[in-house]
Amino acid sequence: MVTIIKKEKLLKYLVSPAVIYSVLAGVLPVIYAFRNSLYNINIRYPMRVLKFIGFDNYINILQTSRFQAALKNSLLFSIEGTIGALILGFAIALYLYYYVRPYPLVLTLLSTLLVVPVLAGKVTNAYMWKLLYNPVLGIINHIIRGLGFGTVEFLSNSKLAMHSIVFTDIWQWSGFIALFLYAGLASLPEEFFEEARVIGASFFQTMRYVIIPNLKGLFLAVFLLKFMISLRSFGLIKIMTGGGPGVTTETVDMYLSWLAVGGRGALSKASAGAIVMLIITIIVFTIIIRLYQGQKEGGK
Repeated sequence: MVTIIKKEKLLKYLVSPAVIYSVLAGVLPVIYAFRNSLYNINIRYPMRVLKFIGFDNYINILQTSRFQAALKNSLLFSIEGTIGALILGFAIALYLYYYVRPYPLVLTLLSTLLVVPVLAGKVTNAYMWKLLYNPVLGIINHIIRGLGFGTVEFLSNSKLAMHSIVFTDIWQWSGFIALFLYAGLASLPEEFFEEARVIGASFFQTMRYVIIPNLKGLFLAVFLLKFMISLRSFGLIKIMTGGGPGVTTETVDMYLSWLAVGGRGALSKASAGAIVMLIITIIVFTIIIRLYQGQKEGGK
């Protein structure tokens, strides 16, 4: 009994630094932002008398058309990029499982190449794809012109800009996601696939009735991880388009950055927007976790 108590105390001591760091780095900034959102703080007017205005900033920012457009862009980028990366990652994972798995050396080489875009980082990928999309110097337009078509303004066309950025994001993350899904495929019992072959199931039937049902939990977990990452898209979009043309690719984090320090100095209003975005993120997180838990309970 004494030994167990000592181990519990030791565990508390070991965990406490992580808990303290989480509170300092995560909880306190949120509390501070919420406090700021209830006042009329503007860094352009530091001598102005601080006034408590309640939830006026929340009402104002929710009614701002530019914030609504930025929120729509954020959700579009996150959902489209996450679903696209999942689909492409799943296709790559299936290819690795069925065609590359028998060759360990090739599998190791391809696995290494698949994580390179993620390791390179958003800034590097943004500059690289900005050059690839360039209407004059970009190799993509060079190929298009070689096929007899006209130059395509990928990042200057308001209808193509966001989708072009999303494609860059999909390219960056699909390989990394493929490794997660390949690990899930490799963990499935071989008997599942043997039984499918015995009854004469086609590839698509095997995928529909064997692979996807057994990997639902993993799909949800990867979707949640990628969705949370996609919500923090500031660096990629800032470099590739700067939110343009106009504000057609401006996301919430870019708009709040401009609102707080880029020109308006409206720190309180920006804090209110950040809290709104946090609430939306928590709601999405909760829904996906509920789906994941339901999947686990249904699989028992």
